[in-house]
Amino acid sequence: MRKQILGIFVFTFLLGICAPLSAKAEKFFVEDNFDILGRSGINADLRIEGEKNKIFVESDFFNDLTDAQKDRLAGVVFNLSTEFDGKIYPRLREVFGEERSPGIDNDTKITILLHETMPGIGGYVREEDGYSRAEMPTSNGREMLYVDVDQAMNSTLGPSFVAHEFQHLITFNQKKIVKGLSEERWLNEARSEYAPTIVGYDDEWRTSYLKKRVDEFLGHPSDGLLDWRGRSIDHASNNLFIHFLVDKYGTGVLSEMMQSDAVGIDSIEQAISNLGYSVKFEDIFTDWAVSLFVNNITSNSDMKFQYKFPNLSFGNLHVLPSSIFRLYDNNASGATFLIDNWSAQWHRFFPGSIAEESALHIRILSEDSQNLAVYYVVNDFFGGTNVHRFNLGESSILTIPDFGNFVSSVTIIPILTVRGADSISKVGAFSIEGFVSNTFADQFAEGSLIRAEDDAKVYIVKRGTKIGETFIRWIQTPEVFRFYKHLKWNDIITVKPEFLASFEESFLVRRSGDYKVYEIDRQGRKKWLNITSAEFERNGYKWDAIYEVNQAEWEWYK
Repeated sequence: MRKQILGIFVFTFLLGICAPLSAKAEKFFVEDNFDILGRSGINADLRIEGEKNKIFVESDFFNDLTDAQKDRLAGVVFNLSTEFDGKIYPRLREVFGEERSPGIDNDTKITILLHETMPGIGGYVREEDGYSRAEMPTSNGREMLYVDVDQAMNSTLGPSFVAHEFQHLITFNQKKIVKGLSEERWLNEARSEYAPTIVGYDDEWRTSYLKKRVDEFLGHPSDGLLDWRGRSIDHASNNLFIHFLVDKYGTGVLSEMMQSDAVGIDSIEQAISNLGYSVKFEDIFTDWAVSLFVNNITSNSDMKFQYKFPNLSFGNLHVLPSSIFRLYDNNASGATFLIDNWSAQWHRFFPGSIAEESALHIRILSEDSQNLAVYYVVNDFFGGTNVHRFNLGESSILTIPDFGNFVSSVTIIPILTVRGADSISKVGAFSIEGFVSNTFADQFAEGSLIRAEDDAKVYIVKRGTKIGETFIRWIQTPEVFRFYKHLKWNDIITVKPEFLASFEESFLVRRSGDYKVYEIDRQGRKKWLNITSAEFERNGYKWDAIYEVNQAEWEWYK
């Protein structure tokens, strides 16, 4: 009996693709900006009716096909119908929720229209179709999606396009109809970009929808995530971000954000909170930006900066540096860059000479320092990778010791994150300049603790804003040392006494929150330098040599 039913169904289907199931062609409104001929309306015939779908094919397109092409289209339509009923419909509803059913036409079946679209348009939906003709004169009055018939016939991506567009229908119901909300376009698209992966269409890498997006992204990796303009690169960046998000929090984050009473970034943060995590969107975004470059296990952060999805491993996805600088001792190199909001760049520094004990200094200047997160990736000659964050609010110069000796490269990753609807298209600016020097003092980072052999005096290092300028200040007693809980005795580095001459010793301090600068003598007495700025500089004092001290230390001085 099963064979008879199947045979009858296939026979009926083949007849249907050659002779429309409907008595006559139906007229549909289409998006003229997407139609290949700029039409706003076309005729189409019903070619198959599945359990949860009705598939129409543009009449003019079908009539121009050869018999062989019509047979091939029959197979395509049959496959789309069975894929929709068996995979796309149940799996996407399980994750995202239900579409409007029955829809505006009081029909539980989704209409899928195949017609010729502009190059690069795989499919689309029209929200006006979800309203009556009285409300929207150009409404087709159906729960409906549109797919490019040419790509459906001549590529393997047709089911992926259908999955993508069906998610939009679910969002329309869950956000617009149920909650009266308009989802932000970039996030709506991001969820649709993940739909083919949910169904399993991205498991086969070579011909997958995902590979198409990765290839597009790697050509333009610094696209602003929230700056949606409808380009393929916008889809690509949304795609790779949402894959990273689901990697970290599972498909539950998609379900939770769909049920959220918020949209955009707020809905993501609310979804993550509902899953038991306390994470800001900026932190997720910066982790993603670093992962696009690293995408591997690191020495100091394990799998934090790595995709879990097998087809998004390092071999398939890692961005190349935006710029490369090769530096030799006592040489500087750099440039000024513009950066889009919610985007990242990757600037890599290589040593010009190997096996010398040099230090790399990178000066980073930006008027957007409050919103410009800066990470840096240190690779060594033994295959190690370490990721760190650099705080622009504390210093403008990053120092990396052992450059060319142990460290094989350093990659700076500036990431601009400014919230607010008016800031989506914001463009920031920053400059970076790298300098390599091989003096002893340059081997120490800001805040390092050092002392000379056979000497109890402990000094704290401070880097100046001028590259190669390094100061030390004597911490006069263990009592002062204990005023700072972050200082640890085990962190003190012992050096040869003669090496202290590489540093410039400072006795200048100011209390936190106070503009007054004091000079400290070796007996722990403080003297206010009640002089003008010009006099300060004329007397040989340096502004960068001023150390900020807390209230306890300031009161300790006589």
